[in-house]
Amino acid sequence: MKTVLHRFLAEEHVFNISEIDKVFDMISPYIETVTSRDCIYYNLPCSFDTEFSSFYDEKGRKTGLLYAWMFGICGLVIMGRNKEDFLTAYKKLVSLFQTSNKQRLIIYVHNLSADFEYIRKWLDWKKIFALERHIPVYAITNDGIEFRCSYLLSGYALEKIGSKLYIYTESKKDVGQLDYDKLRTPITPLSGNEIKYCCDDVRVVCSYIMEEILRNNGINKIPLTKTGYVRRFARESCFRNRYNYKSIMKNLTMCADEFITNKDAFQGGYTHSNPRNTGVLLYNVLPLDITSSYTAAQASERFPMSKGKLVEIHSKHEFIELMNTHHVIFDVYFEGLHSRVYFDSYISKSKCVIKEGVFEQNGRVVFAKRISTTITEVDFLIINNVYYWDKMTVGNVWVYESDYLPTDFVHAMLTLYRDKTTLKGVESMEYEYQKKKEDLNSFYGMSVTSPIRDTIPYENEWLDPVTPELEEAIEEYNHNYQRFLFYPWGVYTTAYARRNLWTAILETGNDHVYSDTDSEKFLNPEKHLHYIEEYNEVIKRKLQRACKCHGLDYYEFCEPCNNQGKHIPLGAWTIEDHCKRFKTLGAKRYMYETEKGVFFTVAGLKKKAVEWLKARGDPFEQFNDDMCIPANESGRLIHTYINETREGVVYDYLNNEYEYKSESAVHLEKSEYNLSMVEGYTEYITGLRHLRIE
Repeated sequence: MKTVLHRFLAEEHVFNISEIDKVFDMISPYIETVTSRDCIYYNLPCSFDTEFSSFYDEKGRKTGLLYAWMFGICGLVIMGRNKEDFLTAYKKLVSLFQTSNKQRLIIYVHNLSADFEYIRKWLDWKKIFALERHIPVYAITNDGIEFRCSYLLSGYALEKIGSKLYIYTESKKDVGQLDYDKLRTPITPLSGNEIKYCCDDVRVVCSYIMEEILRNNGINKIPLTKTGYVRRFARESCFRNRYNYKSIMKNLTMCADEFITNKDAFQGGYTHSNPRNTGVLLYNVLPLDITSSYTAAQASERFPMSKGKLVEIHSKHEFIELMNTHHVIFDVYFEGLHSRVYFDSYISKSKCVIKEGVFEQNGRVVFAKRISTTITEVDFLIINNVYYWDKMTVGNVWVYESDYLPTDFVHAMLTLYRDKTTLKGVESMEYEYQKKKEDLNSFYGMSVTSPIRDTIPYENEWLDPVTPELEEAIEEYNHNYQRFLFYPWGVYTTAYARRNLWTAILETGNDHVYSDTDSEKFLNPEKHLHYIEEYNEVIKRKLQRACKCHGLDYYEFCEPCNNQGKHIPLGAWTIEDHCKRFKTLGAKRYMYETEKGVFFTVAGLKKKAVEWLKARGDPFEQFNDDMCIPANESGRLIHTYINETREGVVYDYLNNEYEYKSESAVHLEKSEYNLSMVEGYTEYITGLRHLRIE
């Protein structure tokens, strides 16, 4: 199939709908099928894509109009321009492949959420599975055509897919050959370069899917999403000792109230800036990163390894003893809460239920008259170092026995870390390295997947999410024979990672500048180098003890060598390139300069915007509160989904008149980016700088 696909990819001819029989005849000698769950699948790489224009109609309403579509089959491309062409081609494919509910043709669509909006009212759907409204993972028609989202499978934008190929490396998406600002309709002439640009989109997806077919030994074994790969790997690794692992999981179940408490206690990574250093241009800032922070936490720490037990607390001494010997998740109520420090705050206001008399700084509680929230004992240790209070009451206390995660689970995870490290930089192993890295990054993600997931019904329109009945969903979770995870593990993974990060925040104190999940940036590096050494020694000892318990070789799995023979210790702080200059405007908003140049990270803003800032002078002077990036430079697009029919007359960029009708559509519009800090936060920063803090 590799040689055949290479030949078809080299076929520059674009087929029209009258030539579909010819395309079918060309691929017929190579058609094969695979069977899974009583359904036959064509083992062929197929893709679909649309091109559409966004505009405002004569009533000033946002409108979208499809002006071209492409089917790719084994790299051969069939192209049409309108709904009638599409339906003709679709029916022809159904007839030629004789598809049905028991014999399916899978067609991958990169970013199915957008393309689906243009075809969803044209076809009859048997089943649609979506993560959220307008975000389908797959959509199956009554005719046996199954559209799947290749973006959710790969995790890469279309322009990056070509660089990730390792067999069909000649496939790539051209950039800049189609001006999306020009309004086109189905009768707008397309140049040769524009047609090639459109067709290359489906060719590169065909190449990607062909590689996935080879990698998975069949299209029926390709998972639906990117995390499916690591989930399959972990499940197979854990179930090698099938009965032993299943007996562990049998004892790790939850009741509904316990799950709610765990969910309330879950928090993600900690991201915040020191208000005293926010908005200030700083020099000689040292950035640190923890190597695979979540992996290190799951490998080195102990976790809930029993059913939760609801207990009553009768004294402070009893509660402290319980936290010293068990894992404890509980509701906590504070009166007269005050911050001990001014360089950061820990409690998130959004996670509080009661919140009276709260003074916050950028979403973090500085002091409060009364608040209540749900936390773990790991969170409590941080809170105890950061705040003092007049009164504390605890309730709804769930207690767990503590132990390391199952050996099979840890071994699978550390195998990925070892392989990722040893493969990095090795010539001809780029693909294997990238896959190991992606799987390792996904390992934590599956740990915090909630067992309670809304379903997104579709009945000619997207309907509101439906939440399953809690008791039934938890019961199904507890008795799932394929389950190899326990939700409280994910809750504690992020709690440990936050604690590890906060050791650096508390160490650096007023020198603390910015932190994000597994990274810390601070001033006066020479004052804190001892902390880095001490921390790294502590995590090494923890991992050594854990490896001894699991019967694993520490140096093989936790300090593997890279291709240069250097040991890369898991969980250790590593020093990145010094920042000659650094400036932050709050969480996910910072700019820095190293020997390699000027870079920035701003949530919702494309990296190219820094070039626009450079063209206007010193980018650090431009990077301020109320900074505005024009729509043409920001790279931001506003997506508007249009459910009702739009029809009328429109003129394309060549002034050709076209009478259109769009049953449903997506409207994309460039948007400027306005960076503004929260008013209360700026006032807090101003007031704080007038204080003398030693």
